Amino acid sequence: MTVIVPTLGRRISAARAIRSILQSDYPALRVILVDQSDAPLHEDAFPGDPRFEYVHSPTIGISAARNVGVAMAADGVIAHTDDDCEAPPEWVESIARLFESRPDVDLAYGEVHAGKAQPDGFIPAYRISREVVANRLRSKHRIEGIGACMAYRRRVWEMLGGFDEALGAGGELFSAEEVDFTARALRRGLAAMETPRFFVIHHGYRTWESQTSLLTGHLFGIGATAAKQMRRSSGSYLYVLARLGLRWAFGRPLVDFGRTPARLPRLRAFVRGFREGSKRPLDANDRLQARTNGRSRRPATSVQPSLVTPHEPFPNFFLIGAPKSGTSSLHQYLRPHPQIFMSPLKEPNFMALDGTDQQREYIESESKGEEQQRSVWTLAEYVDLFRGANGERLIGEASSWYLHSPIAPQRIRFYAPQSKLIAILRDPAERAWSDFRMHRQLGSEPCETFEEALDQQEQRRRVWNWGLAYLTPGYYSRHLSQYRAEFEAGRLLVLLTEDLRDDPKGTLRRIQAFLGADPDFIPPGLSKRHNASPTREALAPATRERLIALYRDDIVQLQELLGRDLSHWLRV
Repeated sequence: MTVIVPTLGRRISAARAIRSILQSDYPALRVILVDQSDAPLHEDAFPGDPRFEYVHSPTIGISAARNVGVAMAADGVIAHTDDDCEAPPEWVESIARLFESRPDVDLAYGEVHAGKAQPDGFIPAYRISREVVANRLRSKHRIEGIGACMAYRRRVWEMLGGFDEALGAGGELFSAEEVDFTARALRRGLAAMETPRFFVIHHGYRTWESQTSLLTGHLFGIGATAAKQMRRSSGSYLYVLARLGLRWAFGRPLVDFGRTPARLPRLRAFVRGFREGSKRPLDANDRLQARTNGRSRRPATSVQPSLVTPHEPFPNFFLIGAPKSGTSSLHQYLRPHPQIFMSPLKEPNFMALDGTDQQREYIESESKGEEQQRSVWTLAEYVDLFRGANGERLIGEASSWYLHSPIAPQRIRFYAPQSKLIAILRDPAERAWSDFRMHRQLGSEPCETFEEALDQQEQRRRVWNWGLAYLTPGYYSRHLSQYRAEFEAGRLLVLLTEDLRDDPKGTLRRIQAFLGADPDFIPPGLSKRHNASPTREALAPATRERLIALYRDDIVQLQELLGRDLSHWLRV
């Protein structure tokens, strides 16, 4: 788990927050302090703990700081608290237990308890009376949440393209970055929870005189967020606004501000924020585009965030699979091209991995001990793969898991939104049979017969046993629809294995022209097949018939999608 704490010059309180988090003995904990002060804080003010990392960032605003921190993290769960908060010793473990026990939950908010306040002021707090889960935008009113006690699976951040940097403290629209983050997650069908299972103690004292300005800034951000959601999902969010309106008229804010604040200033601030949010354009990730405000500003979530500078080589095309369909051959055929640099490591799988324990256990158990089969977990390691590029215009990698990964399309769009994608597809029944034979040869398949392995497919799919889940990769139409939702049609090239088999030169020319490379370059050894099965045993007719029945609807949809005759895939 990685905990990210943003700060702006609060050396003493930030050090207290960091020390409180490091009380935890949770294994593999990493704590990152992102400091946005003009001058870096002295690192000797912070604990000399190997789990702690200090980062000075020129970015502005809490959303940008969080984006910087998350981009550096490789772990499956990310947690946030603020520099004026203190975490109890069990905070990290409580969050970890929640996500381990509730695999259906993607995003969670805990309680924020008030520290000791003075009579002439208050400390904002948030208490949760009962555990609530929402998984659609229409239910957003059930989830309030405060970013000071927030955790989520890293893939959520990647799917959403990070926090909206126009929102939040220090941003142009003042606040509500967590409100927006939750709303965008719910629009994606992800599940958000509020729970009293974990909490932090808030020491952010405010005077009563500051209450109005604090609240109006908060409502301004909420109004901007509401305008954005209305532009994307007007029906669902209109219902949310109606519920929030009833709370405004007859209730009190769920966040405790010490005294019930006046309603009219809150309404005016919401309306002003709504107008501002209605006017600003949205980017591809539904983030409000920032305006220049006279200050030096570097967005944290660029195409290649945080660890990647604009001058570092990074992939601009991907061979996404399917497995056992010709990806290895394409990888080898493209490597000699003078305008193309291919990752020396095939199957880095970075875009398909989000660091869950199940993934790590499977990868480690399947490791063949060879460099060419090593998965890459961190962005820093991934960037290192391409440092050998020496002026090539086209930089690529091949990972056949990307096609059927539920998170790879969003991750590729986040890290490389202008990239091109190449898929090569094989008769799905034959692909599954070839996959099984390969794993039997490697010794990783415990079942002696293909039929026995097919009977275990649902169980394997549930426990993230991708290599041995032979059926999943073959639902090509379903998988391609994920990429078509994320990328323009002109960025995706879909080929068939038989194209490469029957016309290797013509197929390679087509690929190179698609990428913008010299199409007439023909590498040596084009007739050689790579990673091919050593034996050519035939698939039993009864088993093939069973597989065709499973794949039939998807094959028919794929025919329509590609405009190609695939009737031979439907013959026993």
